[in-house]
Amino acid sequence: GEHLLWQALNNKNKMFIGAEPFISGAINLIKEVNQKQIKNIRISIDDAINILDTMADCCLSSIYILFPDPWPKKRHEKRRFIQIASINRLYEILKPDGKLYISSDDKNYISWILSLIFQSDKFEWLAESPFDWKNPYREYYGSRYEEKGMKKNRAPYFLKFKKMN
Repeated sequence: GEHLLWQALNNKNKMFIGAEPFISGAINLIKEVNQKQIKNIRISIDDAINILDTMADCCLSSIYILFPDPWPKKRHEKRRFIQIASINRLYEILKPDGKLYISSDDKNYISWILSLIFQSDKFEWLAESPFDWKNPYREYYGSRYEEKGMKKNRAPYFLKFKKMN
């Protein structure tokens, strides 16, 4: 919720939707929203994958997927948020030239994401140099998941894509 709160406070003219399936995380986020009287956030306590099908096509200008569960075991790969079907749906709900931001500290998941995105031909990777994936994008505000990973010597990776029209 840290990133979502920061975005909402720094972009008061935009509406934000957050998905947090863990009740304790959602409650903490709702407390912060109420305390700071933030009016441009809506929060769902459902898994983000379940929200995608309820959204209209071309309704979002940006999507942030920050440190999703990497489900590292081979037998669990089907549980990962990033799949061909979710990539297709993200493409549909993004406005023309919409941006997709993905962050993770799991190298294998980053490889998985890049592989599937390149297979889809729906998004252009906005990397301008070989090290762009090591640097957070301008609109990024850290999270506790990033901090936890860094304490365990897991470097974060930052991917930025644009919807191809």
